[in-house]
Amino acid sequence: MFGLSKEAVTIISNIMGPLGTLLACVMFGSSIGVIRQVIRDKSIGKFSYIPYLLQLCNCSLWVIYALGDWGDGSKLWCFVANGLGLIIVIMTYSVYTYYCTQDKKRALLKTSVMPVIAIIAFAVYVVFADIAGKPTTPEVAALASGKACMILNIIMYLGPCAGLKE
Repeated sequence: MFGLSKEAVTIISNIMGPLGTLLACVMFGSSIGVIRQVIRDKSIGKFSYIPYLLQLCNCSLWVIYALGDWGDGSKLWCFVANGLGLIIVIMTYSVYTYYCTQDKKRALLKTSVMPVIAIIAFAVYVVFADIAGKPTTPEVAALASGKACMILNIIMYLGPCAGLKE
């Protein structure tokens, strides 16, 4: 990898895994302030659910990726960070849904159904599916889910832009 020795790659991995996990958890934890404000105000105010829908999809895909290609446990940090992110975003999404108006709730559910169905279908694909009669191997599942995760990661980081419309 990039002309580095195997030892250097191992050292970098041992540092970046926990560090990346810590930074991801801090990022995911930023929605805790939103949860507190929504509960305190008993209203979603001007908060958009789009960033949280994207985070829900993103964390779900990364958890599926980590579990689908667990192998030697090398996906532990990916699983830990995104598993925690998934728990936090489920709480955030639940609080948001509870406190939003009926009109916003309908829009939220209408917008959320297809991505959630897609995530569930993808999880089934990774675990059970046959593609063109060939059983899904961990390598194929890891490649497909890794690419899906990267695409959704890019989209997720655009999610906060939904709040810029006002």
